[in-house]
Amino acid sequence: MARPQQHLPRVPGRRRDARLFVVATEDTYAPKQYFGFFQNPRLHVQVLETAIGTAQDPRAVVNRLISFAEQYQIAGDDQLWVLLDTDHWIQERHKGGLIQAIEELGALVKGRV
Repeated sequence: MARPQQHLPRVPGRRRDARLFVVATEDTYAPKQYFGFFQNPRLHVQVLETAIGTAQDPRAVVNRLISFAEQYQIAGDDQLWVLLDTDHWIQERHKGGLIQAIEELGALVKGRV
């Protein structure tokens, strides 16, 4: 069962005081625990974990990040991160998908600069 989307509050014309870090990951539970330790009111970490039963490959993770960035019109001061277990994805049969995901991420970053 899909979890309901969380909406980030944005007030037009008003600048946010907190910096946003969006982390897309192939993991389901651990990253939220890792990044939940940040208790700084000027820093917000939004973890885009992989839902159970959905694709975990690098391209799926990057596409989830791209969709989030487009949907919420992520500002230039915010950070977009991808967290992958490279021990698995650098194996020969998976390298093509990892390289393609990195290229897609590069296009996103280039479009934001």
